[in-house]
Amino acid sequence: LTDPGSTAQTLTAHYAEVVVKLGPGGAVWCAADAGPVFGAAEPVTGPLDTTGAGDALAAGFLRACLDGADPAAALHAGAKLAARAVAGAGARPFDH
Repeated sequence: LTDPGSTAQTLTAHYAEVVVKLGPGGAVWCAADAGPVFGAAEPVTGPLDTTGAGDALAAGFLRACLDGADPAAALHAGAKLAARAVAGAGARPFDH
């Protein structure tokens, strides 16, 4: 994406809130009534397997939102969980 913030803003014409995943570039959240909020990816040394990273980001983000976090904090929580997910092989429960 050349401009992920604009892409996220465009999607709010169809959805109340959106998160666009940017891989190692983090993610961006946007709502119809709020401008884009960018969240950085967590540093990962030699990711083993990126399977499930996006799902982990979504899970961490949603959990934080349900706990009352603002979008920036929720993106951070999602990034932390995604970083943990890529440290192991395959999409499986954490045992590492």
